[in-house]
Amino acid sequence: MRADKFRERVEAEVFTSSEAAKYLGVSRQNLSQRTKAGRIPCIRGKLYLKGELDNYNATVRSEQPRGGGDKKRGNREDPPLPSPTV
Repeated sequence: MRADKFRERVEAEVFTSSEAAKYLGVSRQNLSQRTKAGRIPCIRGKLYLKGELDNYNATVRSEQPRGGGDKKRGNREDPPLPSPTV
């Protein structure tokens, strides 16, 4: 494999932390937290493989959405909005 083709392939398949965060649509801090928690594998702390990011993204997207607000409110309605004063 020629050096130019090898370089192109590496540039297409290996991301820095900034590129990986942008690719996943998260902040670098969030990426770092997920990496430290072992959710996203990395190479030497700052490099990420595109295939592993794709696997992580597919796993996260396939999880069931969490049920939110109703549990906190005990199935009550939202409080009424204050009436506007003129």
